[in-house]
Amino acid sequence: MAQVEQGDLDRIIFGTGGWRAIIGENFTRENVVRISAGVCELAAREKRGDKPVVIGYDRRFLSDNAARWVAEVFCAHGFHVLFMRRSAPTPLVMFLVKDMELDYGIEITASHNPPHYNGIKLIVRKGRDAPVDTTRQLEGIVAKIRAEQVPRIPFDVCVAEGRVEYLKHPFNRFIDSILAKLDTDAIREADLRVLFNPMHGSGTYPLMTILYTARCTVDLIRSEKDAYFGGRDPAPTGNSLKDFQDNVIAGKYDLGIAFDGDGDRLGIVDSNGRYITANEILCLLYYYLHEHKGWRGPVVRNLATT
Repeated sequence: MAQVEQGDLDRIIFGTGGWRAIIGENFTRENVVRISAGVCELAAREKRGDKPVVIGYDRRFLSDNAARWVAEVFCAHGFHVLFMRRSAPTPLVMFLVKDMELDYGIEITASHNPPHYNGIKLIVRKGRDAPVDTTRQLEGIVAKIRAEQVPRIPFDVCVAEGRVEYLKHPFNRFIDSILAKLDTDAIREADLRVLFNPMHGSGTYPLMTILYTARCTVDLIRSEKDAYFGGRDPAPTGNSLKDFQDNVIAGKYDLGIAFDGDGDRLGIVDSNGRYITANEILCLLYYYLHEHKGWRGPVVRNLATT
């Protein structure tokens, strides 16, 4: 068996979707503390430490604990922390950073990775993923930090002293902002039957609320909290949704919707059980905006995938 060097365990590398690591190997309390302190140092360098930071977490093993570890560090560095009472999808944290005009948000998640992974997504101004120049700078800062030297305030003390504030109804503005963009009357008239598979993740509540508001008939599967994600990766891909496609056909649903573990990826299955890829969904959206909304102009998308 290959040996893992201590230097590899201490090294923090951010990818396109944040930092992800194996729980107990590189995803440890020490490294979560180091990254949190690194973000605080980055904020100090950019003179952006005067606004609150919002912290969310998904349903993975240790996610809620890790969110508290992050809060302890931020509070010790003078930040006011806005904290979730329940697991939250990544798009909600992104929305709150943008809507509240914050500088930083943190989501504890490993997104669609296997169950033995966890990680951290850093969200910056306007609700964006931290750009590469920011994460590279953060990596350099974290490399010089030792966890035992990082100041922390126990989470319960932070709450008692008002340093941590539990967000009240954080989903409301998020859901309302989505509903405002939808033609719910048209959806009601369609009388849709939908099968929703959140893959044991944190995206259940907002989409269920939206679908019910639009008077869809919704059946829900794989919605309970399960840190093992039912023994499979929480990735809504064609390979992982074979049984879901069969369920859509057998139940004669108009539509099947599946989310990944933190609710920022989706898979769609049509009434014939056909899996629609993310690129195909984008094409459908472009067509709708062009032909039905009359939008004109250039289209911008990332190139993280082909």
